[in-house]
Amino acid sequence: MDPKNPNPQRAQSQKAMILADLQAGKVITPIMALAQYGTIKLATRISELINDDGHTEIVKEWVEYTNHRGTTKVMSYRIK
Repeated sequence: MDPKNPNPQRAQSQKAMILADLQAGKVITPIMALAQYGTIKLATRISELINDDGHTEIVKEWVEYTNHRGTTKVMSYRIK
């Protein structure tokens, strides 16, 4: 077992789902990743896709969300 990733098969599955959605034109944010893929490790999965799998077409952009508590910046991911 890899000490960095105790469940590599789940990570592979999450990466596949994330990549498929990005290739379908979706923009993904961390809150969406939690709801759709069951992961709080979106940045890790994106880094693996870019650095390990060569998907340099993935674009990272800050987006702002405003709610009753104020404005928050989060990273979003997409493919142009």
